[in-house]
Amino acid sequence: MAGQFAAIAITLYVAHHVGDYWVQSDTDARHKGDPGWAGRLHCARHVLTYGLTQALLLLLVVKVLDMHLSYWGVEAGLWVSMATHYIADRREPLKRIASWIPGKARFAALGTPRRQPAVGHWAVGAGPGVAHLLGRVGCRPAHSSAIVQV
Repeated sequence: MAGQFAAIAITLYVAHHVGDYWVQSDTDARHKGDPGWAGRLHCARHVLTYGLTQALLLLLVVKVLDMHLSYWGVEAGLWVSMATHYIADRREPLKRIASWIPGKARFAALGTPRRQPAVGHWAVGAGPGVAHLLGRVGCRPAHSSAIVQV
């Protein structure tokens, strides 16, 4: 179980960087934190490609390592990862969260738009753990229809 967690965590860590730096469009990267619906759309489009990148790389690792994970657990973990990534990339929610922590509002205001989400990704990026824990639920059921297999 620890080996599967490590494999999933490393895979999603790599997928995070591939999705953020290679798959994300330049336009989405520049405007995902903009106010209003335009910024939300850029962020949503980025998070969709980010999630697809995570799913594809995770599927590859599941296949290569012959892991047996619950489809619904993996899906739930990926949705948590995408939702927290969206929150971090929108920037303003992190500033609000930081304002609730004594002494951190000024610190959050000092961060550049580029560095602040990176801190938020680590703080709220619970996807790997959720994917692993929920992916283990129903592991190896009597019938294989609930298993992620290729």
